[in-house]
Amino acid sequence: MQRLLPGVLLFLLPIICFAQGTYQRTQIVNDAKNEIGRPYVYGGERPSGFDCSGLVQYVFGNNGYSLPRTSRDQSSIASKRKLRRLQPGDLIFFGSGKKVNHVGIVSRNVNGQLYMVHSGSSTGVEEIEVYSNNYWSRRISFGGSVLDDEDLLAVEPPEKIKTERGRSSKPSSGANQPRARTRTGTSSSAGRPSSGSSRSTISAEDLKRWREKQKRKIEKAKAKLKKRKERRKNRKMKRAKKR
Repeated sequence: MQRLLPGVLLFLLPIICFAQGTYQRTQIVNDAKNEIGRPYVYGGERPSGFDCSGLVQYVFGNNGYSLPRTSRDQSSIASKRKLRRLQPGDLIFFGSGKKVNHVGIVSRNVNGQLYMVHSGSSTGVEEIEVYSNNYWSRRISFGGSVLDDEDLLAVEPPEKIKTERGRSSKPSSGANQPRARTRTGTSSSAGRPSSGSSRSTISAEDLKRWREKQKRKIEKAKAKLKKRKERRKNRKMKRAKKR
């Protein structure tokens, strides 16, 4: 029996990761849908009003991901995916040419219909079917994902940001630790206990690792943006010299 145990665990690991990843994607989509009806505010990144990238940053931030602020910068750290392979929780970017100026969160992608939750300047936060929308269907740039396999078991931040719809950021009694993924794909979180399951906690060491990981992600994104700005500056200087 002991000899079989490592093989059984190796077989079950992909199934466990898939279940946890599915839960995480569902949670991101649900959090995005909870903001439907919010007004559009240029530069907005709180429930009082969102712009497109502010909504994405807010929703992913509540689920343990630190994303850049603008849609263009978010597109620079996303792993590109074919539109037909986009899953709930992935991102879809819009723009003209190579310039990205809008982003939405994929909520469904079935039977040739691609739905997203986004904050439009004339509509506020809404869910739409992209291909049947004359405006957005013509402006699709590409799809991408910021959810990678190693993050499926990532420790999430200690608490959710407070919203104006009554979701408290304070953990309920007995839950002073951040949410941790469980092996069944369910979770226990501050202010959001899972039905029929006990709360799980993590150690201070795990929390420290999570913070270091988030810091590395931010530093990597900043370095990438810095290089891109330098390249853009050099191109402008070369064009100026030619003139």
